[in-house]
Amino acid sequence: MGRSEARATAVVESIQKRERSAEWVVGDLSTDEGARKVIEHALARVERIDILVNNGRGPVEGKVSFFDTTLPRMVDSFSGNALSAIRMIHGLYLP
Repeated sequence: MGRSEARATAVVESIQKRERSAEWVVGDLSTDEGARKVIEHALARVERIDILVNNGRGPVEGKVSFFDTTLPRMVDSFSGNALSAIRMIHGLYLP
């Protein structure tokens, strides 16, 4: 689905045509505040979240080797991928 509202809507509509329930929320998960807003928006639409799909940003753009990537770009990539997933899991499932 990525971070595209149009693609997210198309996927949800496809699921709903099969008489299933689905919702989407798009947001910036690279910060605690951004993740909190996504969680609040999601929980305003549904009672609880049974399945969480963490669709991260992917690898550092334009780089193919670990050794060719600068530390600041690695930190940004880690925040956008691993930490964003951790933020969502903590925000939704930990007391």
